[in-house]
Amino acid sequence: MYTFRFARWMAVVALGGAACDGTVPVSVPDRAARDATVDAREAGPVSDSGPADAETCGTEGVPCCNGSLCAGALVCEANVCRAQPSCGADTQPCCIGSSCRSGLVCQSGTCRAATACGMRSQACCSGACEAGLRCVAERCEPCGTLGQTCCGGGTCGPSLTCQADRCQPCGAAGQACCGAACAPGTECTAGMCRGVDRDMDGALAGVDCDDNNPRRAPGLRETCDNIDNDCTGVADDGNACGLWVHNGASGAWTAYALDAAAEMGAPSAHAPTTAIRFALDIESLNLAYVFTNTTYHVLDVRTRQWTASGARATLIAQLAGADAFAGYTVPAGHGGGNANIEGGAILTTAGVLALDFDIAARRFTFRQMDPVPTWMPAANAPGYTSIRAAWLDVTNAFNWVTSAPSALCPAGGAATQAYAGAIATDRVHVFEAGWCFLWAAPVPFASFSPFARPNAPPLARIATTFYQNGALIVLGTR
Repeated sequence: MYTFRFARWMAVVALGGAACDGTVPVSVPDRAARDATVDAREAGPVSDSGPADAETCGTEGVPCCNGSLCAGALVCEANVCRAQPSCGADTQPCCIGSSCRSGLVCQSGTCRAATACGMRSQACCSGACEAGLRCVAERCEPCGTLGQTCCGGGTCGPSLTCQADRCQPCGAAGQACCGAACAPGTECTAGMCRGVDRDMDGALAGVDCDDNNPRRAPGLRETCDNIDNDCTGVADDGNACGLWVHNGASGAWTAYALDAAAEMGAPSAHAPTTAIRFALDIESLNLAYVFTNTTYHVLDVRTRQWTASGARATLIAQLAGADAFAGYTVPAGHGGGNANIEGGAILTTAGVLALDFDIAARRFTFRQMDPVPTWMPAANAPGYTSIRAAWLDVTNAFNWVTSAPSALCPAGGAATQAYAGAIATDRVHVFEAGWCFLWAAPVPFASFSPFARPNAPPLARIATTFYQNGALIVLGTR
């Protein structure tokens, strides 16, 4: 008898935990009570108005079993089992799981037509909205942009991050990281983008082309140091360099700033500030007189310092108003001449101005004005006014001229070595300057020995040249 009662009790318990058929007891307090209930059921049927009514669940109009289960096709609505037709239709309550019939969506617990949901400011479609919208308080509102709520999954637009369910800026210095990413010049540290400037030059890493070198950063002034200071990708671009020295013995070029003092932060009061036209070097004093259209400037060639300046007409009165474009000097004592006088020539559009420089007095003296030369013969000569720079080398010690100037002269000039060089347009012309005064065949600028070497100044930057103590010196345009 005990075994039979236990089996009946297990069947009742199993039924209560699986589905409702109207016979599931609400509760059975203890084993004795369970046994008594089973005995009573074995004894005979229970009347509809008896205690068994309180134990039934899952049928239509009565509480759901286990809080949500009903028998057959019934559904649980507000903990009461009801027939299916009473939910899911238009304007009816939503069915279990907030479901509705086809074409309807559940809005605030009621099924409604789907065409009136999902778009901006409309009700949500069963909690869903169109792209770029999010269901907030059962309405579809914009999301993902600055200051708006975050979209599903906490997502936001570019350069934004979700903080406290709002899209906030990210990635810049002082802002939250965008994931693990930050804007150039910053890095993500403890969730925040922080500026990095390792070389302390004012340019943040990522913006600085070299954050380990304080001499390189965008916006820095380019200096003549063979370094790309301003991060343009080209070293010494612009007018950073303005003075080039070619060592005749080694063949090497070295570039310098036109005003070395300016690179130290204190520009010279005597450096030229307008276009340079020509120069007259005084080899015995290691000086060069550099001329613009209206001024002169004295350069100490050894130190590359500018030591004096003034109006050029106060130095050479005949230059007042003259259009001068090239010049050169002859070393003192050359060819048995006066050891205290250096001769010079200035090419002007009106003619060649010949003058002397007294080394002891440091004074120019006008000698004569020669007419514009007519070259004899003219086959290899440059156009007179096309000359942009000239110099005189009295020895040709470094064989820059592949055919010796003496080879140009007839018999009797074999020992001659002096020549003048001139840059005209894009050619270099060589002039035998000691005996017969004839021109050799010109050669392209880039193939003339000094200018064919590495780091030579570009033709477009050459303003004037002069030769002094074995070195060819070039001054650049501004």
